[in-house]
Amino acid sequence: FISLIFKVIYSIFNRFEVVHSDEGHRPLSGIPCRLNKRIYKSLYISEWWDLFGRGGQYDEKRLLFKLIFGWYELKYEIKDKKFADGVVVLSDFMKQKALEFRKEEDIFKLHGGADVDTITFYPDNDELKEKYGISSKCLTFAYIDALDKNLNEMKEFVECLVELKNHIKIKLIVYGNEIPESVKKELDIADILVDFGWVDFRKDSEKLACTDVFIMIKEDNALNRAGWPNKLGDYMACGRPVLLNPIGDVTNFANDYDKGFFITAVKKKSIMETLHDIINKRNTLKIMGKYNRDIAQTNISWRNKSSELFNFYCVMRKKRFYS
Repeated sequence: FISLIFKVIYSIFNRFEVVHSDEGHRPLSGIPCRLNKRIYKSLYISEWWDLFGRGGQYDEKRLLFKLIFGWYELKYEIKDKKFADGVVVLSDFMKQKALEFRKEEDIFKLHGGADVDTITFYPDNDELKEKYGISSKCLTFAYIDALDKNLNEMKEFVECLVELKNHIKIKLIVYGNEIPESVKKELDIADILVDFGWVDFRKDSEKLACTDVFIMIKEDNALNRAGWPNKLGDYMACGRPVLLNPIGDVTNFANDYDKGFFITAVKKKSIMETLHDIINKRNTLKIMGKYNRDIAQTNISWRNKSSELFNFYCVMRKKRFYS
């Protein structure tokens, strides 16, 4: 509440041409922006990057959160987007939601980008593997984990790795949340797991280069269709191929840049077939990775994405001026 008070004061005494809220349905982000729009007629752009209400994040929140903030989020998820001059979404799924009460010209779909400025590209990773205690002969798979549930989504994939570990040298690298010992034991992955913990891209991006193939296995549900996986851009910035099951907007993206992806279904048989394909094509992984790095630099860098967003600001300002 103290933070909100200071933000409100700041918003009252500072005039902006554009105010942009990443979470307009929450008081700390939405109220100062809406207030500035009312006082100074600033252009208000509200970002709707996920499904926050019922059927989405709200359903997974704890009871205490629902009692304190839940009622506000349910009320302002839509109300805030109606008040804004323009709405930014990350997927066709959310665009369809926005079209229920906004004109298409007021909605802008923008996928996440690739951090090519911070993540260094290492075409060859044999020496880096050895540096971090991984045999250069190991085939390494990895994912960046921000949520504990990610490993559960990839259970079939992990089971396939466990079956393969007795036949080839293989490692599963995790960047992010540490895997509990009980889970390692349950999944029988202690001998193939490399736990790097949280990685600061600005200092330790070389750790990401220990990976040969990144993994992105997702459940096909509303939350995963609503957003955009920013880690996909990080994977491509690393210059590595990605094994994934396409969901939502990722489907078209993977089709457009199919030279950098291994496509699978979330079924053990399909995953195992894809893994054997990767093993047989191991000598092509560097070519696929270089392709992904080139796409990251030329098409989907955060600089490109910021230019697209800036153009939307300009279009919306022009529309307001002439209306």
